[in-house]
Amino acid sequence: MRIYGLALGCFVLLMAGGSAWAERAYVTDSFQVTVRTGPSTGHKIIAFLDSGASVEVLGEDQGWNRVRLKNEEGKAVEGWVLARYLMTREPWEAKARSFEEKYERLKALSSKTKGEWESVYEENQHLTSQLAEKTSALQTLEQEHETLKKDSADVLAVKEAHRQCSETLAGLEKTVGELRKENDALRSNERNKWFATGALVLFVGLIIGLALGRSQKKRKSLLMD
Repeated sequence: MRIYGLALGCFVLLMAGGSAWAERAYVTDSFQVTVRTGPSTGHKIIAFLDSGASVEVLGEDQGWNRVRLKNEEGKAVEGWVLARYLMTREPWEAKARSFEEKYERLKALSSKTKGEWESVYEENQHLTSQLAEKTSALQTLEQEHETLKKDSADVLAVKEAHRQCSETLAGLEKTVGELRKENDALRSNERNKWFATGALVLFVGLIIGLALGRSQKKRKSLLMD
């Protein structure tokens, strides 16, 4: 009884279309295949399958396969197909179409990748050119910076020399001023000396004149006597 129960359960699961028993199968490339409501030619036809059509095999019964497929409305339906009209190998035409589709996808991807690579290459070339220009500009700026540093040092040296010359000139101007003052004082003293000397000469001359006048008067008076 237990073995009979297990067998009955397996049969029920098989008939119920358990996914564990499902496998992919394809209609052979001979002609259209009918899908019926039961596993015999006496059952009603519910669909026709063209060569290469894909169905999902759910079970088997005396040379018939229970299959699941999609109808014209896209809904899943189940029926029975003669097992000899199904094969597990994918038809060559379907494989060829699949390979062709994959090839076209790879070709498109390759073309896209090539375009992206060319774009990246051009961008890389542009960036390389910009890098070279920036490097050249940087070198020029560094040279100008060194020149400015040198010129700045020269300017500082010139400023320092100018400061020292200004201080020296200020000292010389001060010395010249003092010398001018001393010269003016000397000139004033010279003038005073010459004035005093002149006055003394005039005074001496006056005294001599007076003395000579008195002497001549005395001589005249003696001669008259």
